[in-house]
Amino acid sequence: MDQGDFLRLTKSMVDFVQAKTKLAVSPIHWPPFLSTRQLGFIVVATLVWIPFAIKKIMKSKTLLHDPKLWLAGSVFIYFFSVFDAMHNIIWKMPMFLADWNDPNKLVFFYQGSGMQLGAEGFWEIFLLWLMDF
Repeated sequence: MDQGDFLRLTKSMVDFVQAKTKLAVSPIHWPPFLSTRQLGFIVVATLVWIPFAIKKIMKSKTLLHDPKLWLAGSVFIYFFSVFDAMHNIIWKMPMFLADWNDPNKLVFFYQGSGMQLGAEGFWEIFLLWLMDF
């Protein structure tokens, strides 16, 4: 089987069986994502919920009106972007490496130049957090 066919596994398995055995396989019947009962329940629940949502929006008591949520989100984005987390994700930096001399030990800080491990970014956050106290 082709390794790239895992997303449509059922179809690729049918093609594989037909190619190897020369037998016809009946067509695959896929059920709908939502049944009519589930879809009806979602519509009724949404219609019942709409007046309560409008009332909360008018009173400004939603999560979008909470300044603490906005503060937490902005601090998270700041730390995420400043302290190497984005760099680690883009460049797929490992958090640690196995020590070459002793494979049972882990190396969290790379001694050479030109490489940084993911744990160093979290260490920077921790040190700055300690300086605030």
